[in-house]
Formats: sequence, C-alpha cells, structure tokens
Amino acid sequence: MTTGPPRVEDDDADAEAGVDRTDGRLVRRLRVVAVLTAAVWTLVVLVWDEGPFALTFDDAFYYFEIASRIADGQGSTFDGISDTNGYHPLWLLVCIVPYLLGLDGMAAVRVLLGVQVLLYSASLWVLAGLAGRAADGWARLTARAARDGGSDVGTRRRLVDACEWSVVVAVALAVA
Repeated sequence: MTTGPPRVEDDDADAEAGVDRTDGRLVRRLRVVAVLTAAVWTLVVLVWDEGPFALTFDDAFYYFEIASRIADGQGSTFDGISDTNGYHPLWLLVCIVPYLLGLDGMAAVRVLLGVQVLLYSASLWVLAGLAGRAADGWARLTARAARDGGSDVGTRRRLVDACEWSVVVAVALAVA
C-alpha cells in the first residue's frame, strides 16, 4: 500500500527520456503563495477596524461570549442564565485562552482570528506540499509511460497510485 504520492526511483531513465524534474520548485512556489496569503489575512485581521465583523459570522461570536464567561468563572453559558453545550469543545478551549490571559472584547477576537489564520496557513502549507509532489510525480510518470508504451507493470501501478493521490489532493483542496 502506498503511503504518499508516488515516487519514481529511476531518475537516470527519466533524464534519458527528457523528463524535466521540478526538484520541488512547484512546492516552493505554492508555499510562497501560502505564506503571502497568510500575511495578507494577518494584516486584514490585525489592521482593518471592521475585519472581525467582515470575516466572521454570528456563530463565531457565540464562541467568544461563551469562552469569556467560562474564563470569568460563570461556567458554560451564553447568557449567564442557561447552560449550553452546543459547541466544539477543543475549539472552545482554544477560545478561552485569550480571555484567561486578560484580553477581552475585540483584542481577544483579533487574537482568535489570528489563530485561525495560523491554522489555515499551516493547512495551505501541507496542501502545497502534497499538490506540488503529486504534480511532479505526474510529469515523470506520464513521460515514463509514454517512453515504455505502458507495458511496464510498475509504471502502470504508479500511474494508478498517482490518480488516487490526485483525487485525494483535489478533494482536500476543495474542502479547504
């Protein structure tokens, strides 16, 4: 069973076939785009006064309010009267931290939006690596298949693996 995007071990044969290996250039370019995207969103979150209101929906503020009340010792409540448990516990634990550190209001919201930007950026970084390696593998595999006419069983298996990984990467990118 394959544990990652397919790799072609015979680089000499690829060079003879005229296959241009990217040697990670695509991965680096995609990761630069991920870093630039993170930088722009960080500026939007930290500098733009209306950023927190433009970037969030009302459910986000429910988390912020519940986190604030838990940090204040009121328990898991939105309104201070009724208990609630309609949230994702792990994300709520993350949301509590800025309030425990003494931040409140928009300062805490901006910190939490910054955490979200950081998490999304890390996801883009990983996806850039997967997509770049998959694209590099495709170029080498299709050149090898064209060279040997698809008669090599190992090449056919690698092409099938590449198709499977391309679907995984495409779904991951669509979900992100």
